Amino acid sequence: MIMSLSRCVVLEQDQSADKYCRGALRRVQMKRPRESGDVSDCPLFLSSEKVNPDENYVTILLIGKTGTGKSSAANICIEPSRSQFGENPLICEKKIRLLRDCRTLAVIDTPGLFHTTISAKEMKREMARCVSMCAPGPHVFLIVIEPKRFSREEQDMVESIKKMFGDEATRHTMVLITHGDEMEADGVSAEKLLYFNPSFNEFVSKCLGGYHVFNNNECNSENKKKQVNELVEKIDRMVQRNGGLCYTNDMFREAQRAIDQEMFQMNGQGEPIGSRDAAEKNNSFVRAVEQTEAVGVADVVKGVRAVREAWCKTQ
Repeated sequence: MIMSLSRCVVLEQDQSADKYCRGALRRVQMKRPRESGDVSDCPLFLSSEKVNPDENYVTILLIGKTGTGKSSAANICIEPSRSQFGENPLICEKKIRLLRDCRTLAVIDTPGLFHTTISAKEMKREMARCVSMCAPGPHVFLIVIEPKRFSREEQDMVESIKKMFGDEATRHTMVLITHGDEMEADGVSAEKLLYFNPSFNEFVSKCLGGYHVFNNNECNSENKKKQVNELVEKIDRMVQRNGGLCYTNDMFREAQRAIDQEMFQMNGQGEPIGSRDAAEKNNSFVRAVEQTEAVGVADVVKGVRAVREAWCKTQ
């Protein structure tokens, strides 16, 4: 059995923190008088330093161009029975499954990068939802590449990830080479591919988590499970090298804060309502990102905090 190495412990949330959250929200609902500009008890300012995500989760954020086999690889990972990835390539989707060691595998499929039919505004909204669905952070940024279609645009993908998610994201970045069965039929191994394609070799070397090969056309269910288990084992080893934690930063923590606030909305009896799934898709972080012109991590965090502070001052 695989040991639970992919642990992301950003904060410790205890009963006192939970009690404080509920109390702060009740005070806001009661519109308790306060001095102008005082936002200390606003629910959107509850500390993101007390987040206790489920340590039994392994979170994969899939990134890649449309047509690389990204959604197919995602479906292999989650073994869909009804709902599948790829039905709408323009939106961010999240699905989960149980692993053999009883951990939960969460797979987030992003909209196809460089897609010509999605606007910059729509892409920003969907990427904000992706960050929210990953909060408080993914264990791996899995870049999906089909070697035969490797392009100059994809060579710059690592830099795009650093710009969107922070420089340290490369430590949690891994390449997923798809259509390995076709490569095998052509007598081409991953090692040969890297040796004879210097630009692809350089690209993979920037992804400090290495690479993994998937057979997208695999029909045998046991073989499918095997290659998913092997991928998770590689992710575990990478996470262990990075200190046993998922990747996180202020942007992901802001998203987690917004999810917590959304889930702790109160009903008439003072009880929290709302599911995690619904809160991930629509929360103050996602809405704030839509209102800003920010792209990089620092600008996104600054913009989100400015929107949150302005909102709290009006309550």
